Amino acid sequence: MPPDRASRITVLDDILLNRLRSTGTVPDERVLTASELVSAHAGSITVQGLAEATGLGRRQLERRFLATVGTSPKVAARIARFRSAVARLHRDPEIELSRIALNSGYSDQAHFTREFKSLAGVPPGVSRQGLG
Repeated sequence: MPPDRASRITVLDDILLNRLRSTGTVPDERVLTASELVSAHAGSITVQGLAEATGLGRRQLERRFLATVGTSPKVAARIARFRSAVARLHRDPEIELSRIALNSGYSDQAHFTREFKSLAGVPPGVSRQGLG
């Protein structure tokens, strides 16, 4: 990731965190735990696994997560897995796409390509060309 893009992301993260802190609301600790688990597992954790880890039922977790994070835990996991795959692609632009798919938890390269295109707007091969 180019430094200017990374810097902008850091600034945006800081702004959003400050905005969250300034609301005066107490974040849902179980949702924070679930969110941290999604991140720590790079999206390779099931909603049921998150529910069990937080002591909440699946539906209760989904409702609380949506209210707190703004998306469902499944979508958050999908985004985390995508981010992990993009990071792998940036670390090693020569790595085979099938290897990235396998290491990132996609069922196969076709699944990886569909998800990548859905979230990035372009297939991973096109994104890779922009790294050179």
